[in-house]
Amino acid sequence: MNELMAARSITTRPVVTLGGDAVAHVKDTVCDAAASRITGFTLTGRGLLSGPLKDGLPWAAVSALGHDAVMIRDRRGLVNAAAMTARQQPLRARLL
Repeated sequence: MNELMAARSITTRPVVTLGGDAVAHVKDTVCDAAASRITGFTLTGRGLLSGPLKDGLPWAAVSALGHDAVMIRDRRGLVNAAAMTARQQPLRARLL
């Protein structure tokens, strides 16, 4: 099924492994504006008082993106967020 969704609606979704382990929550969507595509997500911790994580989630590591969660194979798909966002900026505009 193909479905359009606003990039903003992805924020705060949990990131969960295929084994069911909750890893993080999506903080921001990272987009390559020149190529008009999503390149990944920055992450935040799972608790109420947790802050941003140093890990990011590249789009290539996403197994599934649903209404309730972002699924990844395992934690090995996470990369350094600073390296991932070096050339791109977190998405601040409306993107569908």
